[in-house]
Amino acid sequence: MALSIREATAKRLLGNLSKRNVSIGKDTNYDAVPQEHPWLLEPGMKLVIKPDVLLKRRGKSGLVKLNVTWDEAKAFLKEKMGTELTVEGLTGVFDHFIVEPFFPHDDQTNECYIAMRTVRGGDEILFCAQGGVNVGDVEGKAKKVMVPVDENGKVPKITFGGCFDEVKDAAAKAALPAFVQALYAKFCENHFAFLELNPISFDHKKGEFVILDAAAKLDHTAESVCESTWGDIEFPSPFGRAFTKEEQYIRELDGKTGASLKLTILNPKGRVWTMIAGGGASVVYSDTICDFGLASELANYGEYSGAPSEATTYEYAKTVLSLICAEGTYREEGKILLIGGGIANFTSVADTFRGIIKALKEFAERLKQFKVRVYVRRGGPNYQDGLRMMREVGKQTGIAIKVYGPETYITAIIPIALADDGGAEADKLQKYAELPRARTWVDVRQEDVEKDAKFNKVTDDIAHRSAPGDAPGDSAAGKGAADHGDGRVLFTNQSRCFVWGLQERAVQEMLDFDHVCKRAKPSVAAIIYEFSVSHLRPFYFGSEEIFMPVVQTLKEACEKFPEVDTLVNFASMRSADKVSQLALDFPQV
Repeated sequence: MALSIREATAKRLLGNLSKRNVSIGKDTNYDAVPQEHPWLLEPGMKLVIKPDVLLKRRGKSGLVKLNVTWDEAKAFLKEKMGTELTVEGLTGVFDHFIVEPFFPHDDQTNECYIAMRTVRGGDEILFCAQGGVNVGDVEGKAKKVMVPVDENGKVPKITFGGCFDEVKDAAAKAALPAFVQALYAKFCENHFAFLELNPISFDHKKGEFVILDAAAKLDHTAESVCESTWGDIEFPSPFGRAFTKEEQYIRELDGKTGASLKLTILNPKGRVWTMIAGGGASVVYSDTICDFGLASELANYGEYSGAPSEATTYEYAKTVLSLICAEGTYREEGKILLIGGGIANFTSVADTFRGIIKALKEFAERLKQFKVRVYVRRGGPNYQDGLRMMREVGKQTGIAIKVYGPETYITAIIPIALADDGGAEADKLQKYAELPRARTWVDVRQEDVEKDAKFNKVTDDIAHRSAPGDAPGDSAAGKGAADHGDGRVLFTNQSRCFVWGLQERAVQEMLDFDHVCKRAKPSVAAIIYEFSVSHLRPFYFGSEEIFMPVVQTLKEACEKFPEVDTLVNFASMRSADKVSQLALDFPQV
């Protein structure tokens, strides 16, 4: 995910390509700043001061103070810091400023625009010979250069062609290729997703470019590989969009778990609240709610995914329910809570629902006071148990809950909920809700598969290929092996693995495949799950029930199963890299 950073942070990451600057926050001691940055008091030093709050077009809004001394800058800071201002329809607080040396230049002849962004085909560079506040339609006028991503991770040499032909200053034109090449190296090194410099000006005395303004986004998923280059970094909320304490709590919770938890409050007094499993599903639900004309009533956007634990789901659900039942948000017509999602692949629906049910019981009385109706739709592993528990909690607590499974399409609970409101549209909505879900699966029993002629032909063919002497170079060690192409054998029909993450559905399907392939031993030796004590979990290997070890650490797994050399990594996007790096520390894997 691309997240915005402050201008001061972007310039810090650009290193020697950017001029020195100071970031000033609301808790900064102004008198101590010159002690840390003595250049502020150098003779003749003139400064620029501007808000650093992810706000564009600051110059046009009159928010940039130019050509001032440190004392004048300090007076400006005292006047503006912490003040609230509405800019282009957004109301926010000025709580950060950036101070840097003032660079006098001709804004008609010495301002260029340059941007870099990551797109599907590679990294795209956009350049305009005329930049500044009046740069205009960048997409229409910019010269563009596409830089393919190097497969070896190296920074490729850029072919600029006629990108800089419109630059009239000969010295600046000659210096641009080297500057942009160095800038692109920083773009790659720091995993920028977007970088916009507008404007940059050429300093003829020093023979180098000066970056006057910068806006940037970083690829947040690169945090694990950029820890040393980024240092202590902050991803602030956009101007006019300060995080509530509930949103901040979920952000912190999200950072502490391998699962994904997101919450954005759109309208705290809205009627329609969502608690959706999966990022894609959350978008589908929000779009459908808006399609029904309820955009103004949509109270929140959010999702939970990545197999969160019962405790994590409880904390997430508790936070959402506290907002639904918050003081001053009562609606006479009642509120709607949609607990939805698609058909999960690996996440146990019953396990995640236990956390939600715990929160529902805790808030039962408040939910009834606020006339909250709950609508549930979910499918996936153990969904029958999860839906049954939801129905039971409705009966036990008196909360109005309607429960649906994968027999209904994903967003059916939305028109069902609206039809329950009554009114002239109720019949139409009910018909919409009753549209049948397309059946995209076929229920097949294991014994039906094993009796199928095509299945028997395939398994016989596999057995024949695995027999010794049937293929050149066949050996006992290479039976059923996958060759890497250089003689190294990666897997044989004796290979076993560890599975990182409590992915019971995936493990069971691996064991089912093992049984179909007539393996003597399951291919999964143990599950590694760091959030519980070591224990045993029941699975089926054919018709036989077996108990699979679940251990807390890779070290423990390796000690118990020294013959296992493969790790299947089900860690989330945020922690997958760290798990893979950990595995590299074990020669066995």
